[in-house]
Amino acid sequence: MRALSWRRALGVVLAFGMLGCGGAAQSKRASDGARDVEATEAGDHTPILGGHLSMSMPSGAKLSPRRTSIMAAEEASEDETRIILEEGSDSARFVMMITELYRTTTGDVLRDAKASASKGDRVGALPMEGGLRAATLEPSGIGRGEGPIFVLGVLCAHVDHTVQQIEFFILPEMAGDIADYRTRARDIARTLRPGTRRIDAPGGEARFDRFSMTLPPGFLLSTQRGPDFEVHRIRKLTRIGDTSGLLGIYVGGHPSLQHAQSSDGGAAPPTKEEAGNLLGKEATWIAWNTPEGARVRETIVTLEDHLAVHTFAISGDEAIERELMTIAASLRQASR
Repeated sequence: MRALSWRRALGVVLAFGMLGCGGAAQSKRASDGARDVEATEAGDHTPILGGHLSMSMPSGAKLSPRRTSIMAAEEASEDETRIILEEGSDSARFVMMITELYRTTTGDVLRDAKASASKGDRVGALPMEGGLRAATLEPSGIGRGEGPIFVLGVLCAHVDHTVQQIEFFILPEMAGDIADYRTRARDIARTLRPGTRRIDAPGGEARFDRFSMTLPPGFLLSTQRGPDFEVHRIRKLTRIGDTSGLLGIYVGGHPSLQHAQSSDGGAAPPTKEEAGNLLGKEATWIAWNTPEGARVRETIVTLEDHLAVHTFAISGDEAIERELMTIAASLRQASR
């Protein structure tokens, strides 16, 4: 899988609180569950991405973690931060999405940004402080339609060499003011500073919930916690533009194969089954490819009543897939 695009397929919609549940889209105020931003003691900077970055927020800004469905948990704070910069009577008017890409810079942030840009988009340097380096991406035109308008993207190279993506959106009826909002977006982005947390991937034993596993150097774990389930994600920290992958582990009482959800009303992709083992139990691994070419392998193992483990590996090539499956094979129940 390549680095995430500047306009991720669902990012534009979900930034403004459109939620899916059971395959049906539902409208929901983006500010539901929002929390006022609180400044830290160090000044007027607010921690974002679990403290990996900080940023000075405008008055009235609200933290509003994203949910992919009404029943889903908030996205992990170290994976992404959503902030409502300007609230409207019915929905958010100006929204910022900050995403941890789990990538490292090539050392040239302008080149990194150009590799992610769409044809005709303008890439430029953005002066930063605190050791950060950043580039902006400005779309060549204004998108027309019912969806939110992408205003500006910022690719940030952290002092620990990781890369973060910041995106700004406004509502379609605000298109006439896009130049003003683009200026505001640049001013807000310039307040980015390194946070207190650094990202490192030394490898070793990773413990979560009632389980543990062995991570090779270069892999990281993050956790999304729901009311009665958890989703743990292991990602390979790779250079931006290189092939990467993700190993997901859902622990809860209501697992569902991603293959069963992938067709979106059409024909499901073909699958292959392979006998295997997970957590000391026999398991059937289902292998299939997404329309975009990503490789997926997944299985569900039931441990007890109302407790199962759904493990899924998503990768860009066979070599990454083998690495992820080796990590999955190391999954074990930890002693308490």
